[in-house]
Amino acid sequence: MCVNCVTGYEALALNSVAVVTAGSSLWARLTTRVPREVTQRRVHAENAALMRRLGLDPEAVLGPAPTVAARPGPVERPQELVPA
Repeated sequence: MCVNCVTGYEALALNSVAVVTAGSSLWARLTTRVPREVTQRRVHAENAALMRRLGLDPEAVLGPAPTVAARPGPVERPQELVPA
């Protein structure tokens, strides 16, 4: 085989791996039932722990932790108006 053919097949394989990896991450994010605010809070906590291990102040580097707002209750269906 020529060098271009081998390089083309390698590029195809690497691009396929990248697409599958990005797709699986996106699929996991779309199918999770955890609200975005809770995920942001968890990620901030993990980053803050890393900053503390590095000897840095998490508040100065990352800023304040995101707050998780209370989720509103279920929305009721509006009653249908029936002409009298």
